[in-house]
Amino acid sequence: MEKVKVVKPIEYEFTWSQGVAISEIRADLDAVEALGATHIMIEHEVRYEASHLEIVAMCERIETDEEYDKGLQFQERIYQLNKQRDLDLLAKLKNKYEQ
Repeated sequence: MEKVKVVKPIEYEFTWSQGVAISEIRADLDAVEALGATHIMIEHEVRYEASHLEIVAMCERIETDEEYDKGLQFQERIYQLNKQRDLDLLAKLKNKYEQ
C-alpha cells in the first residue's frame, strides 16, 4: 500500500465579487495560507441563468507515517474479519454436506 494524498478543506469565507481588489485577494490568500491552505479550488457554474463561482481553500498533503500505519492496521483487521467469516461459512457448509 502506498501513502495517499490527504485533502482537507479549510473553513474560510471568500467575499470576492465582480471587481474585487487585488489587495483583498492577496490578503485573503495570506489568511488562508496562514490557516494551512496549500491550494485554492475555483469552480464555475451557471444557476438560473446567473454565473456563480465557488471558491474553496484546501490543504493537500501526503498522509503521515502514523496515518499510513493506522490504514494498514485497519486493512489487516478487515482482512482478518473477512477471513474468519469465510472460515466459519466453510465449516458450516462442510458440516452440512459431509454428513
